[in-house]
Amino acid sequence: MKKRRRLSPDTVWLILALLMGIGLGRMQTVARGNQSVDPVTRMVRAVFLPAGSGLRPMIEGPAMFFRGIGSAGQVAQQQQTIARLQAAMEVYAAEAAEWQRSYESLAKQQQGPNYGRIRVPVQILLYSPYRATITLSKGSNDGIEVGQGVVADGGLLAVVTQVDAGRCQAALITSSSQAVGAALRTEPPAVGLVRGESSQRLIFEYTQPVAIKPGSVIVTSGFSEHIPPGVPIGFVTESNKDRDFGSLRAFLVPRAKVDRVREAWILR
Repeated sequence: MKKRRRLSPDTVWLILALLMGIGLGRMQTVARGNQSVDPVTRMVRAVFLPAGSGLRPMIEGPAMFFRGIGSAGQVAQQQQTIARLQAAMEVYAAEAAEWQRSYESLAKQQQGPNYGRIRVPVQILLYSPYRATITLSKGSNDGIEVGQGVVADGGLLAVVTQVDAGRCQAALITSSSQAVGAALRTEPPAVGLVRGESSQRLIFEYTQPVAIKPGSVIVTSGFSEHIPPGVPIGFVTESNKDRDFGSLRAFLVPRAKVDRVREAWILR
């Protein structure tokens, strides 16, 4: 009696694989006929697709990182351009504000009194803070003479000291070498001289024993060939009596300041 031959394991696995393939093919055929997805395909998608979607950022992340490094130079260049544009806008705004201030100052002076003289408009070409002088854009060709007053910002700014054909130089009233006849309009009036002590302070020396209150306005006295009376010089901040010399003094802040104006008028 012959013994039955047993199938080898490899043969068994081959038969099972063929049966599974036939079964899967049958399921896929039926699913396509029903326009659906077979159960095995759904199971594979459920297991592997989430894992694949989690790996996507890991795969794309380095690529995005290196693209960011490559565009860093372009971003820095754009930031520099923005910074330059911002600086240009700030400069433009500052210049516009300066022009507006000059326009308002000029308009204010045009509406001011002429003190009975012809007002010659001039530009301040140069300011020397150490010498306390300014150079102006008109000269003898326009009738400018030494000793004429320069007004700006509603008050006396300087006195002409040198004249050329097309320009002139004037000493600021804040100069210690400059003295201007001045008065306080009281009864009786206090008359004296104003001279400069510093760029921010003037001294009014007078002889009449008149009490001068802070805030009082000192004006030109008119005891001059070229400077008319009534031009404001400054405001009193304090007054005292010099016991050593027996003179009366009042300290002023100037009405017109050179750092606030670009245009002025010479009283001709």
